[in-house]
Amino acid sequence: MEPIEELRKKRFQFLHRLYELTKGSRYEIVNMFEVGEEIGFNRELTDLVTQYLEGEGLIKFQTMGGGIGITHEGVLEVEEAISNPDTPTTYFPPFNFIYVGQMIDSQIQQASPGATATITVLTSENLQAILQAVEQAKEEVGAATDIPGRDKGELLEVLEDVHSEAQKDNPNSLKLKSLLATAATSISNVASLNSAYQSLKAVASLVGISLP
Repeated sequence: MEPIEELRKKRFQFLHRLYELTKGSRYEIVNMFEVGEEIGFNRELTDLVTQYLEGEGLIKFQTMGGGIGITHEGVLEVEEAISNPDTPTTYFPPFNFIYVGQMIDSQIQQASPGATATITVLTSENLQAILQAVEQAKEEVGAATDIPGRDKGELLEVLEDVHSEAQKDNPNSLKLKSLLATAATSISNVASLNSAYQSLKAVASLVGISLP
């Protein structure tokens, strides 16, 4: 049996990865065993973790064979943890001390399984570059004609979150990097937004995030 604190960390690790894979959308469905395998869980642990998360209303079983989705409550829980990394949430310990991807007790690794990250201090020049890249991306998303309305709204929302955080007098570097990586990864899935993706990828590298 896993020690309770380790189990709580693994529950969040799973939920956080589900949040990344679904981009926070309640309409996306992924296979829970594939999520578990990606982060190093065996099927028994994946079953145990998902039973808890479903019981707390953070995920929802959608299909036979392991199809699951994140709920609105699950999205809120992850985003609360990211926004306040030093503070426990209702269900999970502080985000700063949760194992995520290939990193322990360090900054978040976000986006694809091949992404890497290093610790970089935010500078005013970096923040300005981020703001400019986000503005460009917002313009391109707004002008795109090949994105369904709901998807366009979600892309603009995450870009606005990046913009809002970068504009703060003292932006939360962990949250900003997480939001930036999420925005870039979401945009990378839209072929017509390649220019915007390349801009976000370039500024992500300035703050220690390497994207494919």
